[in-house]
Amino acid sequence: MSKSILDSIFTERQRKYWRPKVADRLKSIGTDLVFSFMMILPFNFAASILVPMSKTTIEFNLQTSTLTQIQFTSLQFLVWLVPILFFNKDFFYGRSPGKYEAGLQVIDIKTGNPATSTQCLIRNITFIIAPIEMIYLLFSPERRIGDYLAKTKVLATEAEEAITFFRTSLDYQFTESSWLAFFTSVILTFLLTYTF
Repeated sequence: MSKSILDSIFTERQRKYWRPKVADRLKSIGTDLVFSFMMILPFNFAASILVPMSKTTIEFNLQTSTLTQIQFTSLQFLVWLVPILFFNKDFFYGRSPGKYEAGLQVIDIKTGNPATSTQCLIRNITFIIAPIEMIYLLFSPERRIGDYLAKTKVLATEAEEAITFFRTSLDYQFTESSWLAFFTSVILTFLLTYTF
């Protein structure tokens, strides 16, 4: 998506016509949850086939069972994958699968361009306080707490199929800052996993 196209769409004069509806924001969140779980299901399925349930698994004795250790490691991987997916869900051009489906776009409030990967990471860090964010979202569909931290907002645009996210992400050119944002999300996930 060209940045100049967004510049022409999201002018301050037209902003009120592009204000997102709360229902669209909730649809976006729901679609992102479904996509996240769909992305981790293959890993979960593979772990269950490769490591069949045994009596030692039920006993959960990590010292005596190699199978249990492998299953525990698979579970740890899934616990890590979900936050990484959520931290980076808007990574590609400020749109997640749910935002494509609901017709939403995360933009930088200063430039009107799609939010950068770093801004998307910052705005999604607040998913750890999701109940508070959901309440805030009901009163402010354009900007939740994470948007204030990242200096972004969400505006409505044309809806597209969620699969467009995957096609668009193939064209994404990683920069030094986008790699830094991704690895920061991995470090944050590590810290969250071992803090809580």
